[in-house]
Amino acid sequence: MNAAMMFRILMVALFAASAGLGVRAEPAVYPPTRFPDANGWGKNIQRTMRLLATSTPEHRNDVTSQN
Repeated sequence: MNAAMMFRILMVALFAASAGLGVRAEPAVYPPTRFPDANGWGKNIQRTMRLLATSTPEHRNDVTSQN
């Protein structure tokens, strides 16, 4: 037997032995995704659209927040 054949036999034996031991890769664990609070998104869209629609070059409506 040459060295290449012995290496192949050794690799097959190691692979078979590791499969019998239950060696498995664990899935990666990531922290839960935290999304920003979306409750206020879209608030005052109607107001903004009305102000933009009624704005003229002579009278520009300010659409900044009313807070």
